[in-house]
Amino acid sequence: MKRLPTVAALFAAGGLIVAQSAAADDAASIKSAEAAGPAAVSSAATIYAWGEGGAMTKLRDGTNGYWCMADDPKPGDGQMCGDANAMEWLMALVEKKEPPKGPRRAATT
Repeated sequence: MKRLPTVAALFAAGGLIVAQSAAADDAASIKSAEAAGPAAVSSAATIYAWGEGGAMTKLRDGTNGYWCMADDPKPGDGQMCGDANAMEWLMALVEKKEPPKGPRRAATT
């Protein structure tokens, strides 16, 4: 019976280590994304990172209508920032769809 509390403590400690590692990875991804644009844009931008299987993961909500993406370790995928129109274009590219047509829209601030 003494093993059960010990095993439970080990699982809890393992979960804490994984959570700390994920937080460190998120912090590094946020720093990478913020480096993609000027601080006046990136400091208040929504931050994304590339997740498993190429999916985009939101790491932070923004307040200025812009977004920044962290660097992806795959060759050719670098950091970037954009506005709402650029996100529509990026999503069309990722989903292999026709890019949006019509006039460009300014980002909301």
